[in-house]
Amino acid sequence: MEEFVPDRIKVTAALSKKTLNTGDSASLKINAVNFFGPPAANRNYETEIQFRQSFFSPDKYEKYNFALANQTTFFDKIVNEGKTDANGNAAEGITVPALYKNMGLLSVNIYTTVFDETGRPVSRVANADVFTQNVFYGLGRDGYYYYPLNQSIKFPLIALSKDEKVVSAPAKVQVIKHEYRTVLSKSGDYFRYESQKEDKVLKEEVITVSGENSSYVFVPRAPGDYEVRIYAPNAETYVSRGFYSYGNW
Repeated sequence: MEEFVPDRIKVTAALSKKTLNTGDSASLKINAVNFFGPPAANRNYETEIQFRQSFFSPDKYEKYNFALANQTTFFDKIVNEGKTDANGNAAEGITVPALYKNMGLLSVNIYTTVFDETGRPVSRVANADVFTQNVFYGLGRDGYYYYPLNQSIKFPLIALSKDEKVVSAPAKVQVIKHEYRTVLSKSGDYFRYESQKEDKVLKEEVITVSGENSSYVFVPRAPGDYEVRIYAPNAETYVSRGFYSYGNW
């Protein structure tokens, strides 16, 4: 059994900001001191910065979905190394890349490790929320996935600030019909039939989402597999809801 060895140094790591926006910068302040002794001067340290996808889901609006359906960006880890100064202090800068715009709510975790005189690591973590858009769009759920043809479907919409307050904001709405066609394809020396999915945009318009009673109305005229999408202006990411329409109830 390995003997427990207490930490020889005390490490603190704090970000200068609790929340960040796209393009923002912040500083990480690191301090290391020897227990019952002087500052941990000239100690090696390492920081690892990791952005992760988080979820904007206000409790008050739990019937709405705010998750981005097509957000698949992979965030690389950023590793920096250095040494503490004579007072046991060090600082690192962090910037939220502009390319993270319209990726929803992210979180950034910064893992700081300082090594004592024996090389033993002592680690701390600092984190912050990262808001990559000013407005978050929600698409309401009503518990139904099937709707009759030739009847109006009302999709609840809402726009919230990062502080979870209702705002009025423009949004692009699309209605997609997923269609499938059978094609003959070659696989090696053989041919086979396979089904390929095609997305047909039936409707696209810019609307204003305002208040808690906003909605978007669509009337399906043909049976099939549908999807409604809501985008922030000039964004490629969107919130989505799928549904089917067949016959009459």
